[in-house]
Amino acid sequence: MLTLNHVSKKFQSNLVLEDISLTFENGVYGLLSPNGAGKTTLLKMITTLLFPTSGEILWNGQAIKELGADYRGILGYLPQDFGYYGNYTPTRFLLYIAALQKMNKKEAKEKIDELLELVALSNVKHKKMRRFSGGMIQRVGIAQAMLNNPRLLILDEPTAGLDPKERVRFRNLIHRLAQDRIVILSTHIVSDVETIAKQIIMIKNHHLYCCETPSQITRSVQGYIFEVPATYQLTPEQLLLSERESEEGHLLRIASPFVPTEGVEVRPSLEDAFLYIYRDEVNTDAASYSL
Repeated sequence: MLTLNHVSKKFQSNLVLEDISLTFENGVYGLLSPNGAGKTTLLKMITTLLFPTSGEILWNGQAIKELGADYRGILGYLPQDFGYYGNYTPTRFLLYIAALQKMNKKEAKEKIDELLELVALSNVKHKKMRRFSGGMIQRVGIAQAMLNNPRLLILDEPTAGLDPKERVRFRNLIHRLAQDRIVILSTHIVSDVETIAKQIIMIKNHHLYCCETPSQITRSVQGYIFEVPATYQLTPEQLLLSERESEEGHLLRIASPFVPTEGVEVRPSLEDAFLYIYRDEVNTDAASYSL
């Protein structure tokens, strides 16, 4: 179990996170916030790359700072900017990482073959990575994070830059990996976590906004999401969420504190809730909007 107790982080006078308390057990947790909300800072504290200004982070009741190498031995981490050597093959690169972790060479080779099969790269394990797609590189990154069979797997924006097909493949892989470990996946792409995360963590204005299931979050905007014709004139209190073409013509999906005269209430999605919760960040024109 991973526990954060009243964790805050400042860089000199710049407050990044304040009074964050969370508990993690096995399963996928989606850390879903716009860029700049403090997601990466939070993950760096969990991985001991940074330490809290105040508060504590515990693994099974013990402070991770005191556990030191024992804690890092159960940790797997894929940073947002995953560095690799283009002239290396996946096998050679993972053997290099295994050597840095002081793994037995024979055991490392067996583990690497197993992981490359898991991430569907066995057929290119001797190909140089400079020719790989972004999705293939990210799968190598997952493999290196899994070398020590971690109990805690941290993934920072793992699908950034991937096409929709690769993102689906990645989500399926994460779902399999989370059966017997904690997986924390940081992203600003709603679809990355909507179907696989047991709980969604949102940070807003330096504080924990919520840690709830996707269905609980979407219910928070139930009754406020509508579709209206494209000719509908939005009021200052209403927020445009998206647009689509239908048999009835061009439709606007909006959030509204009242029933529009031409509107039809629709079932909210997690993306609707995300856009509403972070309306100040994603649409500065909606600063005065309130439900």
